[in-house]
Formats: sequence, structure tokens, C-alpha cells
Amino acid sequence: MSEKAAHNASTTRPVFLVLTHKKWAAYKKGFGNLKEDHWLSLMKVFSLAQKQDQEVDHEAFKLHVGKYRGDAGDAIRGAYSGIDQNGFGFSSVDCRSDGCSPCIIGDIDQIDCTSSDGGGWWFSRCGSVGLNGDWHPSGEHVDWAMIKSA
Repeated sequence: MSEKAAHNASTTRPVFLVLTHKKWAAYKKGFGNLKEDHWLSLMKVFSLAQKQDQEVDHEAFKLHVGKYRGDAGDAIRGAYSGIDQNGFGFSSVDCRSDGCSPCIIGDIDQIDCTSSDGGGWWFSRCGSVGLNGDWHPSGEHVDWAMIKSA
């Protein structure tokens, strides 16, 4: 995949803009260069979702996903019980909707997901997936894994 390839419908990563350390107002309004690296805006995503079969709840911009189809595994619903991101609100560094109070990840307790993962995503107890995580140069990366259930 080239550097200019889209990672999802609302973000691209050619310049590797930091997406995770913004405040709520920035995500709501949108930021970046539309021809390069940008966050489309929660309001625009909400507007687009109203015209299709997707649904975004305007209050906290809650994520509601339909039935998963495919063979990669459903990371939004979680690799294990208790981290289903469906139905959770959008979190930013100054406005969290992650369900933590605190969250226990392994043997570590966290007050919120944005402290470790940054914001800019629909977290549920820090979840299985966060596509807008920090960009790490070659050699410095986070491993992603999704285990399919039989």
C-alpha cells in the first residue's frame, strides 16, 4: 500500500499528521489539509451517515455498526468479552466516552484510554482497535492482532 493510500473514508496518512492528541472541538470541526492528511470532522461523518445505512448518534457521536461480514475478524466488537466498541461515544483528550473507571488492561489499571492511546476514536475499555493511533516510523510500531473465533 502506498503512503497516499486511504486508511478509511475520513482519514489519510501521507504526511502522518498526529491525530490522537486533539481536543473535542477539533474532531467535531475537522482539521488538516483535505488534499493530504486530515480528519474529516464528526459533524460531516454524522451528516454522511444519515444518508446511508450507517448510523451515528449525535450525542457523543456514538458508533453503531451493523453485522460484520468478512474473514478478518470483527475487531470493533472485540477479540474478547467486555471490549465491544459498538455503542460507545467518540473520545478525545479532553472529552472521554470510553467506559473506564478505571479500565484494567492485563495487570495495569488506567483511568482512561486516551492517556495511553490518545484520542480520536470510539474506545470501549480501550478496545481492540484504534485506527487513528499514533504513527510510528519504520521499526517503531504497535503490533495489531485480531483472533477470529471459530
